[in-house]
Formats: sequence, structure tokens, C-alpha cells
Amino acid sequence: MDARQEAKLINAVSFLASEHRKRTKTNLCKTALFKYLAFFETRMFKETGRPPIGLTYTAMDYGPVPDELFRHGEKYWKTKQYFFKKRDPEGRYVEIISTGNPDMSVFSKWESDELKDIIEIFANRLVAATMMSDASHQDIKSWKKAWNRGKDNRTRMLLSEEFDNLETKTELEPAEESFLVMQAITGKRI
Repeated sequence: MDARQEAKLINAVSFLASEHRKRTKTNLCKTALFKYLAFFETRMFKETGRPPIGLTYTAMDYGPVPDELFRHGEKYWKTKQYFFKKRDPEGRYVEIISTGNPDMSVFSKWESDELKDIIEIFANRLVAATMMSDASHQDIKSWKKAWNRGKDNRTRMLLSEEFDNLETKTELEPAEESFLVMQAITGKRI
């Protein structure tokens, strides 16, 4: 992860934790954070052909899980902007506490607006965790496709699967073309 991506990740987590707390009066739990990030990345990817942070996701039972925070996340569990707090001895329930103001200048206006839209939709005491989970399973095609391939909590999601029939299309949408150009330049399969 480069410095720009890391700054976006840290400030996205800080923003989501603080806004979630303001709106719901509860701390953001780790599972909801993972869903917020996945919605942000997949929605922006479908619009632009590029994920704004560039996290790697695994399809797990309850939805998309960013490897950088789940499998290798200790580095990102405590920053100047937030910290992860274990609520039980086993560490199964973790909440995120915002400790600083997010630097929203690391995001484009479009990205910033998208983060605000996601919070507007889901940071509501009337929206149950199961509703957010169901929405991630319905709206995030790459999770659904990865889950159907593996169903073992180890299947990597490919954001490119948000696009239908990309290999056989003759007319590409701008986001699809942008993705294919980025993939050709970087050689990365996302």
C-alpha cells in the first residue's frame, strides 16, 4: 500500500467511525466498518474503474473483509485518528473509536460525497446490522461471485467482477475502459 492509499484508508476509517458515532450514538463495530469500506470501494469502482483505496477483499460469511485490516491489520488498529478496542477477552467484538478529525482533503470531492452518502444510508439506529449485511450480499457482485466460487472464508474477491461480461463486450462503459487500461499498465488483477 502506498502513502496515498494509506492516508485514504486511515482517514476513511476515522471519518466512518466519527460519523457513525454522531448519527447512531454507538461506536462503529469492525464488521460494519468492513462493509462501509467495501461499499465505498465497489461503488466508486463501478463509477470510475478504480478503487479509491485499493484494498484486497476476501469473501467471508458476513460479507467482504479487507485483508489489510483483518489478516494484517494490527498496523492500522491504532493511529492518531482512531484505535480499535476489543470489547471481549477473545477479541471477537471490536469497535473503532475515533480520536481525531479526519483529513478529508485526501479524497476527491466525488469520493468524499460517496463516503457521506454511505453514512447517510447505513448510519441510522433504525438500520439493523442484518439489513446492512443483506445489502452487501445483494449489491456487491464481486462478493457474491467469490462466495459462490469458494464458500470457505478464503476466496479473494475480484472487483473486476462488478462488471458483467467484460471479456466479451464490444462496447465498453468509461469505467470499464478505465479499469482495463489501469490493469494493462499495472499488471495487477483486481
